[in-house]
Amino acid sequence: MSNALLELDRAAQAEVEELLARLVATRSINPWISPGAPGEGEVAALISSWLRELDGVEVTVEEVLPGRSNVLARVRGTSGEGHLASTSIPTPSIAKHGRTVR
Repeated sequence: MSNALLELDRAAQAEVEELLARLVATRSINPWISPGAPGEGEVAALISSWLRELDGVEVTVEEVLPGRSNVLARVRGTSGEGHLASTSIPTPSIAKHGRTVR
């Protein structure tokens, strides 16, 4: 592997690590699980902002309930086939487990 590719891999890894740290630090607890929790709105905004920086990605945020948002990202291809990835945004409170995020 060339040095240029190694540098690109390091840069990509650093970007992923930064995004992951920001996601983990963002409070997004499901209010059905923990009454009074903020929901996924803030983390949905973070995810949609990051996706909008990528070339060719169409992003839609749907607030289905107050503070409860879905992020939809579409990347158009040329083959006519599509792919769908789905995941859940809420994160549990780690405070219940005696841990902190640094």
